[in-house]
Amino acid sequence: MTVIELGDRLESVSVARFTPGLITELGVTLLGRDFTAADVGQRVAILGEDFARAHYQRPSDALGQFVRVDGEMHTVVGIAPHGFRFPLGLKSLWLPSAAGPPPRFVRAIARLRPHLAFAQAAELTTASTSGDLDGRAVRLAPLVTATPAAKQSVILAIAAMACLLLVGIANASNLALADIIQRSGELAVRRALGASALALVRQLLIETGLRAAMAVALAVLAVRASLDAIASGVPRILTYGSLRPIELDWRALIFAATLTAIMACVAAVAPCVQSFRSDLQRGLQDAVPQIASHSLARNALMVVQLAGTLVILSAAAILVNGFARLIHLSPGYEINGVSVVQLRLPPWRYSDKDRTEVALRALRSETMSLPAVTEASITDGMPLFMSLQSAAELETSDGVVLQGSESPLGFAFVDEGFFSTLRIPMLSGSPLNDATREPRVVITRSLAERLWPKQDAIGKSLRLSIDEPWVIVAGIVADVRLGYFDDALGNYAVFMNRASARNPLLFQMLVVRSNATTGSIEATLRPMITRVLPGAAVINVRSAGDFVADERAKTRFVTQLTSALAMIAIVMSMLGVCGAFWRTVHQRRREIGIRLAVGAEPADVVRMVLVESLGVVAWALLTGLPLSVAASFAVKPFLFEVSPVDPATMSAVVVLLIGCAMAAAYLPARYASRVDPIQALRVQ
Repeated sequence: MTVIELGDRLESVSVARFTPGLITELGVTLLGRDFTAADVGQRVAILGEDFARAHYQRPSDALGQFVRVDGEMHTVVGIAPHGFRFPLGLKSLWLPSAAGPPPRFVRAIARLRPHLAFAQAAELTTASTSGDLDGRAVRLAPLVTATPAAKQSVILAIAAMACLLLVGIANASNLALADIIQRSGELAVRRALGASALALVRQLLIETGLRAAMAVALAVLAVRASLDAIASGVPRILTYGSLRPIELDWRALIFAATLTAIMACVAAVAPCVQSFRSDLQRGLQDAVPQIASHSLARNALMVVQLAGTLVILSAAAILVNGFARLIHLSPGYEINGVSVVQLRLPPWRYSDKDRTEVALRALRSETMSLPAVTEASITDGMPLFMSLQSAAELETSDGVVLQGSESPLGFAFVDEGFFSTLRIPMLSGSPLNDATREPRVVITRSLAERLWPKQDAIGKSLRLSIDEPWVIVAGIVADVRLGYFDDALGNYAVFMNRASARNPLLFQMLVVRSNATTGSIEATLRPMITRVLPGAAVINVRSAGDFVADERAKTRFVTQLTSALAMIAIVMSMLGVCGAFWRTVHQRRREIGIRLAVGAEPADVVRMVLVESLGVVAWALLTGLPLSVAASFAVKPFLFEVSPVDPATMSAVVVLLIGCAMAAAYLPARYASRVDPIQALRVQ
């Protein structure tokens, strides 16, 4: 992050540097021009369209304007198009590569030759550069690599939508089968008059194609209307490595439309082919064809619907159960009433550490003088947002090291008001004191017990690495979370007094506890920050609750997506079951009328239909439960403190599915019980 100045406005933005012509080589069209060889080492810049639009009336108005970057004026020569993400993540400002020798770490972009495998390219790169880089190493890697979280989320989404597609195909096939049965007399007459099976299939395909085209058109309109809302709901952790924003892609659209058309045709043709196997003479004689010969296919399709719904519903239920536990997990401090102001100090104004600390203490003092503020603290990190290093690098003066430890170690430079502001319990010792120049630290209980088991850690010495100075343990606090809630990051944390920092800390957090809203706190603090810390850029002002919600974003997104698909599947299955039994009851009304005429009670008819539906549900449970267990294990990476096979959750899902199926079958059953026997017996 870099602080830039646009007139009297300060912004903290992401910046990237690259060699001239790279944007053009990537096929990106700029408003203005790309960097040229003459721009190397010069003070020119390219702005992102979104950033330019936010600060100028039109993006083109930014061309030729000046922005101050790191204290130096740069001329805007180009505007990158909306959504341009390079190298990785969303950037707002690009600068030409600096003149002189390259830095020690350089990322080069190359396009592989056609038909050259990546592994082969890596070997050729290593062989051709060995001995020519003055001891530097070269590693070839893909430009874009999906994060494990993104891979898991996409795989889970595809699997859930595949189950939903299966439910939809079974639903459509069942409706098509019912329609074929209803029209079997018409089809039999057409066959008797000389129509070939191919001609009849072609007619059904045309009818189905028209319906599918209408469905695709409605789906496209729905996606276009909801795409922004869907994209905004995808957490940044899943899209950080992407080179382009989420948008409607014509290739994905063609694939989805083609798949929908194929599945619709399969759903329509399969029952049609089955009907052609029936006896033509019987079809001509029966004005109202019986469906006994088709009951097995109908029930099998309903079993597929309910089994697919059970799989999605089980995954959604176990995710909801885990997310409910995640919501109640504390990050290690009391988040209510806490607002966090993230600041970026420009290095050209705050290069002197002592003067910077004086200014930051003045900011904290003025903040605490506000009537609505009860506590305030200055820090460069807090639970869930701490710098991390390997715990294996830490050692104590007693010679204890955490070799082999996979847990990271979080560390932050804090002031004396940090623990009281966040209300992190102090278990022993004393909090840090700003007046103390001697380096001191406060550590978490888990770290103290690991380093000095059954000993008092107060007064002991440790250092974070071999290059860091020794510091004295002044206190022990309760454990805090270091990172994502659903990641096992451990609870090893070290909080150091700000005097032990060697250089000015340019990224700062002003943590405020108050009885006012975050919005009102922001309105009060922004002018104060401008006055007390000239040139400091406010990155954002958010409540601690918002930051904590962001940490749960990955699990929340997957849970919401799976739950939405499960609700759609339930509705589709209920409609399918209700429609199938309604058609069955309607086509069996003569039989039902005879039953009522010979003395059957309406309740007996209702019971008959419900028992049939219960048999279908039983087969669906036998088929779907093993698949549901497998689906529950598939979502294990997104679960928190809950077993993939939770008996209570699975039982609730089974009861819900049975209840929904019975409710869907009850309406047809009730309709069947009200059939007039006389009218039913007149049906030929």
